[in-house]
Amino acid sequence: NESNNNIHTLWSTTATDCTKAAYSLLIAIFEGACLTEDQIIALSVGLSKSNTTTNSSNSTTTTKIKGKAKKRREKKLNSLITEESTSAASQECRQRKEIACQVAIQIFPILNEAVFRSLTEAATTPNDMIDGEASIATLCAAASSVLPYLLIVNTNSHHEVEQQQHLSDIVRSMFDVLKCVCENGNKHVRRLAHDSIRFIHVALMEVYDNPCPVTTLAVDGVFRCLMALASSCSYPEGYFHNLAQNADEDLENERNDVRDILRFATNIEQGVNAASL
Repeated sequence: NESNNNIHTLWSTTATDCTKAAYSLLIAIFEGACLTEDQIIALSVGLSKSNTTTNSSNSTTTTKIKGKAKKRREKKLNSLITEESTSAASQECRQRKEIACQVAIQIFPILNEAVFRSLTEAATTPNDMIDGEASIATLCAAASSVLPYLLIVNTNSHHEVEQQQHLSDIVRSMFDVLKCVCENGNKHVRRLAHDSIRFIHVALMEVYDNPCPVTTLAVDGVFRCLMALASSCSYPEGYFHNLAQNADEDLENERNDVRDILRFATNIEQGVNAASL
């Protein structure tokens, strides 16, 4: 019995490690598909990426290069940019997105099940941190890379009715799951969706003047996700009854983050009237 228990423990540990490694690989593929041509050129010559986004470590973080370091980096990068390097980076950028799209389509049914299991578990512990390299983070990374790519490619291409329906089904399914992330009871889960919405909105702005069925689905999907985020961080009943009590800092911080996303998605801060919503 002791031997069987040891084998079971070893198998469980190995399975967990393999699953985590698989998610890490998937996240690397999806985040790699979000790189711009300039970032790809920078990586090819050993320069660090600027403004890179990651959903790891249980939260979304952004690394920015500033000041003199940024100027030195830009000067070196500009000196290395040639017509050949730009063409190669453009091709690699497209290939990264195509691969990410195919991977997402293949794994989505399995990933979908894993995400809903994780969402159910996370909702029972609203304040607990979550694994930043597991199923939910993988889904958000996929949404950040695949949905913008499908929007832009679909708008610039002509598809048969059957292909158009297939694309619409993929987009609709991914938004349905992303909305569930946005309305989950765990605030750390909801935070993982923030950057996904930003990436999708940027793509929507590129294709806004050329609407199609998939674009309409995406506009509706972004709207539903934003409303889910806003509703999930509403003030609880009686929050302002005792004004002498200290404010809930975590709640206020989340509301500020969601407010920033709403401003971004409606272009209020840029003063632009035309927006995806």
